[in-house]
Amino acid sequence: MAGRKRLKSRRSEVTLPGMAGPAKTLQGDWGPRTAAQMNGAVIVPVEGENPNGVARKFREGPIQRMARTAILSQRQYQAAQEISDAWCRCEMLSSGGELREHVDTSPNPASVVAAQADALSRLNRAVKAVPSKHRYVVEWVCYDNRRIEDLGGPYGVHAANFLESMDMVADKLGY
Repeated sequence: MAGRKRLKSRRSEVTLPGMAGPAKTLQGDWGPRTAAQMNGAVIVPVEGENPNGVARKFREGPIQRMARTAILSQRQYQAAQEISDAWCRCEMLSSGGELREHVDTSPNPASVVAAQADALSRLNRAVKAVPSKHRYVVEWVCYDNRRIEDLGGPYGVHAANFLESMDMVADKLGY
């Protein structure tokens, strides 16, 4: 038994300085702590009674992060999420998966085209209110799921353009 190695525990600890009172150490198994694994990840304490300080890690997109930090209002969040969902729907229907299943089960091939047209019209309806000069930042955030900070140039200008565009989209969609 002297030659056995002791396995290292995979439990990680992190200290959150922003919490009220003394800094609280959270525990949990969040996988590797590489830059790729932690990009867009948020570590949040488990709600309710939590005597062991267990926390969970989850991915948070730029739209959710801006809503959580109160950069986006509820209307702007709904508009951004609608654009993102419509874009994802178009991408899903163009790359197989659900489209392939629809083709296999449908006796009418025109229904496939109708599903694609519905997805494109939903995206067009949502994006129609975005001014062409602000379209770059909306595509960056809602289509590519990237942070405004990574766009380059003045953050304040890009953020203002995005917020203004989301107000216009929210007005158009009736949020």
